[in-house]
Amino acid sequence: MRKASVALLAVLISAQLYAATPQVNVNTATCEQIAFLPGIGVKTCQNIIDARPYKAAPDLMRAKGIKETRLAAIQPYVVFDGATTATEKIKAQ
Repeated sequence: MRKASVALLAVLISAQLYAATPQVNVNTATCEQIAFLPGIGVKTCQNIIDARPYKAAPDLMRAKGIKETRLAAIQPYVVFDGATTATEKIKAQ
């Protein structure tokens, strides 16, 4: 019984952490919202908008200014459908 309770608690905490992770939908977000991503400024956010649409993270490398290192930094916060939930600049991990 105790093991089941601990496992359930771990699942609930994981779900809560996932839900709390700010996300930016790069297919629908405004330039201001895309600039919430770590290391992304106004020029790069416009480049991201200009290279839409995206289906997966590697597609972002079509946008000028996105290379492997920057992609790795923003990937945890990028989604391709659904809502943008980020409301402020995201600090890199």
